[in-house]
Amino acid sequence: MLVIAALFVAAGSSASAQTNPKISPRDQLAITVIGVKEFTGKYPVAVDGTIEFPEIGRVNVAGLTAMDAAALLGQRLKERQVLNNPQITIEFEQTPTKKVSVNGLVRTQGEISYAGELTLLAAIVKAGGRLPEAADEVLVLRMVPATAGQKEPAEQTFTVNARELESGQLTHNMVLQDGDKVFVRKAQAVTVTGYVRNVGAYNVESGMNVEQVLALAGGIDPLRGSDKRIEITRRENGKTITLKDVKKTDVVKPGDIIKVGRRIM
Repeated sequence: MLVIAALFVAAGSSASAQTNPKISPRDQLAITVIGVKEFTGKYPVAVDGTIEFPEIGRVNVAGLTAMDAAALLGQRLKERQVLNNPQITIEFEQTPTKKVSVNGLVRTQGEISYAGELTLLAAIVKAGGRLPEAADEVLVLRMVPATAGQKEPAEQTFTVNARELESGQLTHNMVLQDGDKVFVRKAQAVTVTGYVRNVGAYNVESGMNVEQVLALAGGIDPLRGSDKRIEITRRENGKTITLKDVKKTDVVKPGDIIKVGRRIM
């Protein structure tokens, strides 16, 4: 009997525009069991709502979400003592029309095409996982459409602790949106976002200031960026703080997120 120690159970994407679509007979599921190639593959859902899964036989998954089905398979694998703590993702087979990018300290950088829903954890898994030197916190950048009182789209920044996700704490396993950019930073890097020429994560040396780090990012966008609207998000004593009215001469710290705001016309 195969016994493998893994990390956790999670689910990937879904099959339609619904928030939590349910599995139905004749669906085609792409199931990935991380580290167990012989369990990974495409599984058709029979007319009775079941799939035939290695080591555990027929499992009724009709009416379940992808996440619930992944949890059920994980539970059955543990009950049969096949896997100690399975790491599973499930996606509906569907023509991929959406894209996100995952860059930085992952094994395979670049765009990921997907259909339905894609969680942050699933995207990192699809990119081959984080490299050992990666920071725990990853950054998700999202462009939000302009509203009635806003002429141009705005950028939203989300910071999520990937180590927590990998350990099974999935509270912040956010669902990505088409066009999102995921940056997996180096542990000793500073991330630059907002109105700069090149958004990204940059290695820093001790004593470097904001101006020097912005130079690594190609400088502030001369048409839209403002050197009067610079913020730094920083972790201190286990808490996240935001420093306003940052000056170019201010010294940065590893793990900082520097955001350059839009110039007020």
